Amino acid sequence: MDSFLTLKGLYSTQDSVLQRLAIAFNESPLALKKDGWRVNGHFNRLDVAGWQQAWPKIKQAWFPEDGGGEKVSGEVKNETTHWLPSAIRFKTVDVSDYHLKDVTVSWESVAGSPYVRSQIHNQNMDMVINQTAPNDYSVALDKLKLKVDAKAPEETRVEAPCPKSEIKSQENTKITFQGKNIQINDRYLARADFVLLDNASEMLVNDIVVQPTQLKEPFKGTFRYDKAENKSFLKASIDSRNAEALVEFIGVRKGFKGDKAWIEANLQWPGSYPCFQEHA
Repeated sequence: MDSFLTLKGLYSTQDSVLQRLAIAFNESPLALKKDGWRVNGHFNRLDVAGWQQAWPKIKQAWFPEDGGGEKVSGEVKNETTHWLPSAIRFKTVDVSDYHLKDVTVSWESVAGSPYVRSQIHNQNMDMVINQTAPNDYSVALDKLKLKVDAKAPEETRVEAPCPKSEIKSQENTKITFQGKNIQINDRYLARADFVLLDNASEMLVNDIVVQPTQLKEPFKGTFRYDKAENKSFLKASIDSRNAEALVEFIGVRKGFKGDKAWIEANLQWPGSYPCFQEHA
């Protein structure tokens, strides 16, 4: 029977460097034929919210110098972890109210770069994440199919006052997202793009473009969450030449016909984006 955690490594006493490290969870570690770190294994479940809380402490303990360097004898010694192809499999991944089955998360260092390329894959999802700077990421979602079960009103209610998101002192984070081939229940999106900018005082989602498959025109908008005031602001609009298809997409099934329809929303509510349903 495989141990929960198995480690194998090669340490250079001359250079005081851990040259090779293989980490395995619930299975045997993979062979290391060149310098670098490698992870393999499997788990029954991953709670993404819990992992997000734990990761900063894990990163500080295991990778305190990643993306930087340490000055040794007048020269900069690069301490960035070099990742060999690694992968962990999960039977279930919990993302908020969504439960993804049989997910594989893989990653490796980009050749000639201190950054990492990651991939998240299962039968209904293909996503690639490229780190382009210490706090910048580009995300390409090539496929997503989700079935979201309808909830009773009491299940979606957020207790007032809507909780304030934790403010963390951190460097600015930028995520450029481009998605396509998205299906959520019976709604189909040909495209969904945005640029997220997050810092200690606010979270901005700019350049939002959502293109329903049955419409020629996209929804466009912006979102801002003020962390100090604990308040969200959303602006969105669409100018469609097919009124019937537009109102059907937003959930009004019958009764509207016409050549054109224009919708503009300028909303604000207490709390962050999960609190919207409480105040809608």
